[in-house]
Amino acid sequence: MPANPSGCVPAIVDGCALPFLTKTAPGRCVTGCGGCVWLTCDACCGNDSRPESRYSAQAKAIVTFAMVTVKDAGSYKSAFAKHAESAQANTPGVRSMFSFMEKDKPNVAMQVAWYDSPEVLASVPSDFLAELTATYAVDQAKDFVKVFGGWTNAVKPALSAAFPGVTVEYGTQGRGFIRDMDTYGPQGTPYANPPMIWISKRHVAPTTDPEVAASSFQKAADLQYECAPAFYGSYEFAASDDPGMIWSLRFFGDYMDGHIAHFPKVICSWIPARVLFTVLPNLAGAGVSGFPFAYSFSTQDDIDSAIKWNGGNKAYNQYTWEGGGLIGPEPNFMKK
Repeated sequence: MPANPSGCVPAIVDGCALPFLTKTAPGRCVTGCGGCVWLTCDACCGNDSRPESRYSAQAKAIVTFAMVTVKDAGSYKSAFAKHAESAQANTPGVRSMFSFMEKDKPNVAMQVAWYDSPEVLASVPSDFLAELTATYAVDQAKDFVKVFGGWTNAVKPALSAAFPGVTVEYGTQGRGFIRDMDTYGPQGTPYANPPMIWISKRHVAPTTDPEVAASSFQKAADLQYECAPAFYGSYEFAASDDPGMIWSLRFFGDYMDGHIAHFPKVICSWIPARVLFTVLPNLAGAGVSGFPFAYSFSTQDDIDSAIKWNGGNKAYNQYTWEGGGLIGPEPNFMKK
C-alpha cells in the first residue's frame, strides 16, 4: 500500500482545520470570507485573464464513460475483450479501453476509454465492433455515454457506431484539463503504475453561480497541473439533465505524484486553501450524499490509501484491476 505522508501538518488538517471549516458555523463564515479574499486577489493579480491557450486549461484528449445494458454477460465479456485488446494494442493513442460489470446490476456493463485526440477516437478499427454491439440490449431510459474533453464533430459517427441507440452526452462548457501525453516529451510519461480513475456525478450547491464555480475550479486546476505531474486529468462539465449536478473526472497516473500532489496537506502549497475556500463551497453534500453516482477504478492499495488520506473517498464504488472483474486490457500509458 502506498504510504501516505505523515507528520503534524496532515494531522492538524484532518483533526482540526477541515472539521472546523466544513462543519461549524464560525468555520463556514471563515470559508466565505476567505473565498471573497481569494476572488478579489484573483481580479487584482490578473488570474481572471490568463491565456486560454495554457496547458492547464486544455483537453485535447478524450475520456469516455459508458453504461450499457447487455443481453448476456458472458457473450459481452468475450466480445468486448476482443474489441478492446485489438483497439488498444493496434491504435496509437488509445491508452485505455476497459470494462467492468456493475456489481449491483449484473447485466449492465461500464466502459472507460482514453483517446489522445479526436482523430485517434475516429480511427479506432471496427473489425470486432459488430460482434460487440450485437451483445447490447440497450435501455434508452438508463444507458448512456458521457464524453469528457476535446471532442469534435468528427468523433460523433464513431461513437454512434460503437453505441447504437445509446444517448451520448458531449460535455459542453467544460473546465479543467486532460493532459496531453506529448508534453512529457519523446520518452512519454515516466509513471508505469496502473492509474486510479474516479468518475462521479456531483451535486452543486443551490446558491452557486455557475460561472464563478467554473472559474474557481479552473484556477485550482491551474495549480494542480503544475504541482501534480502525474495528474492526468481533472475535468468537469454541467449535467445536461440536471442543472444542479456536474459530471466529474479525476485521472491519476501515480498515487504520490498524482493523488497526493493534487491536494497536499502541507503549509507551503496554495492548493489546499484555494480548494477549501473557492471550490468546495460550490458543491453540496459530502461523501455519499454529495456523490450519489461515483466509481473508482484502481489498484486496491491505491483506493485504500486514498480513503485513509480522505475518508470522503469511501463514496466511490470500488473496482480494482486485480480483483478479477476487469474485462479487456489494463490501461497502458507507457505506450508510444
